Amino acid sequence: MTQATLSGGSMAEIPDPGPRPLWTGEVAQLAGVTRMTINRWANAGRLPHVRTLGGNRRYEQADVKKLLVTMGRPVPDWLRGGSDQVRYANGPDPE
Repeated sequence: MTQATLSGGSMAEIPDPGPRPLWTGEVAQLAGVTRMTINRWANAGRLPHVRTLGGNRRYEQADVKKLLVTMGRPVPDWLRGGSDQVRYANGPDPE
């Protein structure tokens, strides 16, 4: 839980959001395939996803980990451990 100050000055506890969902390009890089392949797998129901308000797909880290294991691909330490620290598969935080 995280403490947050509300507009009236009172404190409230809000649940931690958990690990950040991964973007299509990040999943593609981890799986060693193209973004189009990830989109096809998502359309076919092979890879669960959610859509943002802008229509972009986001993939839960646990689902990506299962995919990598199924494919026999290496699972990075940051994805294996369930760390609270945000990691970006493509390098530094995109601003």
